[in-house]
Amino acid sequence: MNRNARLLLRAGERLDDLQRAGLRIIQNPDLYAFSVDSVLLASFARAKHRDVVVDLGTGTGVIPLLMWARWRPARIIAIEVQPQLADMARRSVVLNDLEDEIEIVEGDIRDVASRFDHSKVDVVVCNPPYRPVGRGPKPDSPVLGIAHAERMFTLSDLAAVASRILKSSGRLVVVYRPERLAELIFELTQKRLEPKRVRFVHPMPSRPAKMVLLEAVKDGGKQLSVLPPLFIHSQDGSYTPEIMRLYSETDGSGEG
Repeated sequence: MNRNARLLLRAGERLDDLQRAGLRIIQNPDLYAFSVDSVLLASFARAKHRDVVVDLGTGTGVIPLLMWARWRPARIIAIEVQPQLADMARRSVVLNDLEDEIEIVEGDIRDVASRFDHSKVDVVVCNPPYRPVGRGPKPDSPVLGIAHAERMFTLSDLAAVASRILKSSGRLVVVYRPERLAELIFELTQKRLEPKRVRFVHPMPSRPAKMVLLEAVKDGGKQLSVLPPLFIHSQDGSYTPEIMRLYSETDGSGEG
């Protein structure tokens, strides 16, 4: 851990403990802060020790940090278009002394990804904007507007970029909204990304699913596994045992 942590902070920012492998992250609650969907995605994604992982739209860089703690892949490249968020992500990497493992790249995902060697990436992860432009509540800031709505990155963009950079049998892993699952699957299959694993995430057993985790394989077969539902809270409002385990995964058990 970088000993000069406070020197890396800007006005309005804070240090949050990720409760994994001693990692901390720089966040600004007035701009953007990660939520449980990032934790679920980093665990669901899976990676081997030799894998190259690309995170599309990394925000403040929480998914690369969580994936490094859980899976220890060979390399993680994280792309973020918004300068403020990319800067926080980059400083969090420095804070945790992970410059050799995680690279933060600032720029438009559609442009930056074109620089990669085609068909060389093992795993792509993405927590994409959930809403079409104009739907849902008005965002509190322009930063959240880009993070939450498809102003700069659509489902079609996601499918095209992932298919371009993934090797054959490489995997795209996404957390998304169930009400747009049909759109997501349509866009993926148009780009040779075949859904293989799906898991619905419910706030609690009595509530409808609010998120869906999906893994697609480039040039994969058409067999789809629907996994048991994941419940975030028990009926009494406490975190379920599975969620508690997910928040403490630190073993770096990537295979290979």
